[in-house]
Amino acid sequence: MKVLVTGGTGLLGARLVPRMAAAGHQVRVMTHSGRKVVGADSITGDLLTGSGVAEAVYGAECVVHLASSPRTDTQKVDVAGTQGLVEMARRAGVPHLVYVSIVGVDRVPYDYYKAKLAAENVVKAGQMPWTILRATQFFSFIDILLRDRAEVPLMVVPKGWRLQPVDAGEVAAKVMECVLSGPRGMLAEFGGPEVTTSEQLAQAWKQAHAVHRPLLALPFPGKVSRALGKGAATCPDNRFGRISWVQWMAGARG
Repeated sequence: MKVLVTGGTGLLGARLVPRMAAAGHQVRVMTHSGRKVVGADSITGDLLTGSGVAEAVYGAECVVHLASSPRTDTQKVDVAGTQGLVEMARRAGVPHLVYVSIVGVDRVPYDYYKAKLAAENVVKAGQMPWTILRATQFFSFIDILLRDRAEVPLMVVPKGWRLQPVDAGEVAAKVMECVLSGPRGMLAEFGGPEVTTSEQLAQAWKQAHAVHRPLLALPFPGKVSRALGKGAATCPDNRFGRISWVQWMAGARG
């Protein structure tokens, strides 16, 4: 199958693209720089400006939309950029678009999550066949955050946030399944095997990496923190991931 992947160099894309290439699919990765990606063809395209998007989607049998901009230009990239991508894919006659979103976008009042929810609605209204998969936070993302926290003498983490992180490789396998099975609309949310707390994740990370810096869990103010404390970013009934946080830190990968 000819598949276009946006965001193919990100945490999920880096696990998905090699998997798809190994399975024999013709993978094209759209990046704003056009940089080379192992196992795939690269094409320059920019969701922020719309430049090159029509060329990127041309000839694709499925578009897997992973690209996102959580820190800057979120509305322009995640919402308007998704709208432009969907429109170009529709005009090109692409038969299927897969969009990967985040568990909790409809329950956590965080601006970035609101943009992801708006992007979901753009996909749904785009007059082309679609699949949307929401996944919980990736272990690799949690690992990046904790490595940053460990750079200072005192590791400070939010107190009481309930989280359910998952291996990005297992989500990549699910995305591949979505590509092969065709449009299926809104799928069940995809979470890791354990619902845990931010403190427990940090403590396990310290132990696994032999980090001896003291850990301090502090309550964070605001609506976002309260929602996360209530488990709004978890899906405890959908523990589809099989690799645990401890197993992932020990080298297990899906």
